[in-house]
Amino acid sequence: MLDNGGNAAPLDLQILSAPLATNVLNSSAVTMPLTTPGLMGRMEFTLPANGYFGLGFGPTTITNKHLTVLDPGGNAVFSTVPNPFANPLNGIQTLSLGPFASAGNYRMLLYPTQTVFPTDASANLTSTTDSVSGTDTVTVSSPVTGTVTIGGAAVPITIGRLGQSARYTFNGNSGQNVTMTVSSASFTPSTCHAAYALWWTGQTAGTSTYEGLSSHGSSNTSGSVINPVGTNQTYTFIPLAPTGVYTLEFEMQSGCTGSFNVKLN
Repeated sequence: MLDNGGNAAPLDLQILSAPLATNVLNSSAVTMPLTTPGLMGRMEFTLPANGYFGLGFGPTTITNKHLTVLDPGGNAVFSTVPNPFANPLNGIQTLSLGPFASAGNYRMLLYPTQTVFPTDASANLTSTTDSVSGTDTVTVSSPVTGTVTIGGAAVPITIGRLGQSARYTFNGNSGQNVTMTVSSASFTPSTCHAAYALWWTGQTAGTSTYEGLSSHGSSNTSGSVINPVGTNQTYTFIPLAPTGVYTLEFEMQSGCTGSFNVKLN
């Protein structure tokens, strides 16, 4: 290597071996020891066609990090890699992603960063130094799935893993008025809540962003299921749009798990 004067200069080059964890979907939480600046963690798992997965981060010593998801063909299908309109995962503890079209082996790349991005295109980067390190624990989960029937019995739903979501389908008719009653809610910690969204099969689906349920497609309605424990809470949706299959999606607040019953009328 040459210095600025054209003279030979020593180069201190360090080859890093990136930690790799395989078969992480629905397994125990994986701890990524990213203790050397510049080190990237790798996680692999298999998804079905049009699959979804959720991520729960923590405990962690890394405040800011970037995540890239590669599909079986090696294409980036989700990424927070730096650009003026993307933000690092600034301490966010949960992330719900999908659907991803291809079935097969997916790889996630996770790495710490100090790069902080502006909230609008006219601002400047506040830092560009990626010299941070630490450890991050990641839980990768398939969503809980099932069906619920309008006018049928209440259905118990348990979201027992950090970052996990629940996706329950039902058949609805155009113009139909539907109410959802949530009962027997029990969340850990008890101060938690669960966000919900309702959307119909056939909507244009996009990759969800940080805890943004409606980004799977324009949701028919969305809001929050709030504790107190055991209290019935009723939510009225706007009239259903087309006749067809609808999906109710639930996500726990960051760092939370819980269970509740759902009944549709």
